[in-house]
Amino acid sequence: MEQDRIYIDKARQKEIRGIKDSGYLNFDNQKDVFMFALSMGVDCYNGDVLESAKDGFFNDRDLNEADKAMIYALIAPELAKLEDITNKDQVFKMAEGMANKGFSIILDEMKDKSPEVYMLLMLNKANELFGEAKECCGQAFL
Repeated sequence: MEQDRIYIDKARQKEIRGIKDSGYLNFDNQKDVFMFALSMGVDCYNGDVLESAKDGFFNDRDLNEADKAMIYALIAPELAKLEDITNKDQVFKMAEGMANKGFSIILDEMKDKSPEVYMLLMLNKANELFGEAKECCGQAFL
C-alpha cells in the first residue's frame, strides 16, 4: 500500500509539533512547518531516513502541486537513478529524512535566538538567495 502520510520521528514528536504551537515561525499548519524544515535540511542531508518509530504528521492530500514540486525538486538530485522519482514511498522517506535534519536546525535556532532575530536572519538569507538567482539568471529571473 502506498504511503499516504508524512511522518516524523516519534521520539521527537512533542518538540517537533511544538514548533507550530510556539508561534515561532508563524505557520498555520504542520504541512508548512514540514516544508520549511525540508528546505532547511536539504544542505545537510546525508541519506538518512526515519528508521525508528514514526508518527503521522499530516496526510499527503494536504500537499498542493507547488508543495509536491518542491519535494520532488529537492529529492531528485539525491536519487541513485532518476527513474526512482516515480517511487512515491522512497521520495517521501527521503523528504522525511531531510525534514528531520531541518527540524534539528530549527529547534537549535529556537533555543539560541529570539523569533525576531531568527526572522531577520531568514529574510537576510532569502535576500542573498534572490541575489544569487538574479545574478545567475539575469533579467529572465525578474
